[in-house]
Amino acid sequence: GLALLDMETVMSPAKTLRPVQGVLAEGGAAFTGYEIHLGVTTGPALSRPMLRFTDGAADGAVSADGRVAGAYVHGLFDRGEARAALLAGLGARSLGGDRAAEVDGLLDELAALLDKSLNIDALTRIAGL
Repeated sequence: GLALLDMETVMSPAKTLRPVQGVLAEGGAAFTGYEIHLGVTTGPALSRPMLRFTDGAADGAVSADGRVAGAYVHGLFDRGEARAALLAGLGARSLGGDRAAEVDGLLDELAALLDKSLNIDALTRIAGL
């Protein structure tokens, strides 16, 4: 990493990939996402977690001055409540809305455009599928 948090991660072959939900440790805004990482992270920064999972586990870290935070959870900005809280901490304002639904809609539009523009049958034959 960039050494912005007082911690280190030792890589290992065991991969964690699971859906998670909980609250931001500061302010309690609800989040959903998925945890993904390889290895084990240790260090003093972990005593100031960024997130609390519904199972009671903590994740991530916040620097002593509160200016740097990080976690293994992806999708923190998808849910409006968490996004608004995270952006407010940076002095910004969320425009609201359900980001996950917005992304899904855009992906559906892209898929429809690709389906219309590409010969999917020919591509699957070329790929040997």
